[in-house]
Amino acid sequence: MQKTATVDLRSGEQDRLDIFRDRAVSAEEIRLFGILCRLAQGPGGCFAPRRVLARMTGRSTSTINQQLASLKRRGYITISRQGRQSGEPAVIRVVREAREESGFTTKGRRRR
Repeated sequence: MQKTATVDLRSGEQDRLDIFRDRAVSAEEIRLFGILCRLAQGPGGCFAPRRVLARMTGRSTSTINQQLASLKRRGYITISRQGRQSGEPAVIRVVREAREESGFTTKGRRRR
């Protein structure tokens, strides 16, 4: 059974998934979110291992794990495993509404 974060998308300004207006999200988490958007392979998600994400950001894998957990807890991403084996890669999916609200494209740039 896959674990996914649930997101309440009720109407209202405070309930939108706007990562740039969310004061609880750090600049480093926003940077990681942008990298995940860039690496996402459509609805299939991002298959990059955490060590690769750590190398791309210049942070430790422990820091990446904390940032991913924070983004997941806030509803910006979901994380699941493809199979039951512990060696199977985790799939990190950016929640569609969060990506659209952020303006990030799959190329990692913000739309204006």
